[in-house]
Amino acid sequence: MRITQQGSRVIIVNSSEQTDTPHATNNTNKPANIGYGLGLELSEKIIKRHGWVYEVNDMPGRYEVVVDFS
Repeated sequence: MRITQQGSRVIIVNSSEQTDTPHATNNTNKPANIGYGLGLELSEKIIKRHGWVYEVNDMPGRYEVVVDFS
């Protein structure tokens, strides 16, 4: 995992050497990222409550979240 900060933005990147990991699905038919579920859900609630902007990039072998606190 790598966490960097650039101005008002925080970028969190979690990379995996395994690129062929199949994504499970949850009851909303959205991909369920094993190991991120609860933490990501709580983070999204906090981000929305404070009106911050965030972006999620889910790619094979790499999961990236960018939060802008401005």
